[in-house]
Amino acid sequence: MRNNRTMRAALAVAFAVSAAVAQAQSAAPLKFAPGANPAIWRGSDASGPIVHLPSNVTLPARLEGFTRTEVAAATPEDVIANYSWKEAPTEIAVSVYLFRPAGMAEHRLKGSVAAFAALNPSAFLWSSGPFDIPAATPLHSSKSVFKTGIGPDTVMDYLYFVAMGRWTVKVRASLTGVKEDNAEGRLDAFVRALPWAELLAANGACTGAACTAPASEMFRSHFGEMMLGKLLDQIMKFDPKAEAKLPIVHRVEAFGSEIAVRRAEQGPAVYVATVPRLATYRIVRLPDPVKPLFVEGYGRMSLEKPLYALLIDTGGGMLATRFYNGEPSVETFAEAVDRMVMIGTGAPFLPVKDFADTLAE
Repeated sequence: MRNNRTMRAALAVAFAVSAAVAQAQSAAPLKFAPGANPAIWRGSDASGPIVHLPSNVTLPARLEGFTRTEVAAATPEDVIANYSWKEAPTEIAVSVYLFRPAGMAEHRLKGSVAAFAALNPSAFLWSSGPFDIPAATPLHSSKSVFKTGIGPDTVMDYLYFVAMGRWTVKVRASLTGVKEDNAEGRLDAFVRALPWAELLAANGACTGAACTAPASEMFRSHFGEMMLGKLLDQIMKFDPKAEAKLPIVHRVEAFGSEIAVRRAEQGPAVYVATVPRLATYRIVRLPDPVKPLFVEGYGRMSLEKPLYALLIDTGGGMLATRFYNGEPSVETFAEAVDRMVMIGTGAPFLPVKDFADTLAE
């Protein structure tokens, strides 16, 4: 279990941590130098607005109740600004990274998650999914939440990743002294209040992953995966005999055999696939009252579409292992079934390192 004081100190010198991680992952490690280098910044380190000269983006001294404490730079186009918020016993330490993507592993989402995992091996995934930012060009970014410890020693860590193309914004935050749900809301408001108009102007044409929203996307929720299977088992009723007569719309290989994927037009299930002597897999649409579980409280996400779940029925109860914002395609379902058959559902407390392994390069 991490010591909270140690975590706060680590975030207070986030540029040093980043340099250490970079040294482990890059042939040419970056070294972050603290202070407002006049060749990179215009303004004071910890007071008043400060302008990042290469992007012409102004970072305020105070934003949504957070106070800027320092800035640092590895290169003119790879910089950090640290902010903090405190209302005893709750404290939030934030590092805002602004960089032009280069060859560093941490310049990608997968590398950023892996770097966090290397520094925090006891943390596990709490949630991961979309995070919308209203702007002239609406941004559909990602937000991952990691948890360490229980009770008063709980630490919630956050990673927001906004890839716009020419520039990327990454926000790393640590919440200690967890007391009330609104603390995460404060952090979300801070991220949404960053100077996105200036950031988008510096970026030019928005071409990154945050610039478009897919028709359907998977999201993860530890609490949902732990609890929803049991709940849905009680309220959703399926008829395997009737399902066996549904039209076949796809096939998936499993144990050397072709497994039929069937499509339902009525009832809670959308797709069904049965692997003999193993399990029945279903994509189901979630009841609307379930949505607050994912959009309120800790680990909240931006989920505006109908929600779906991948259910696994082993005959002894159901597991909810994956969730989708928007109806997934039959190919997505088939790929998920193939993965579940080959490697299983994964641990209920998913280590962050294992989560990083599931992300695209």
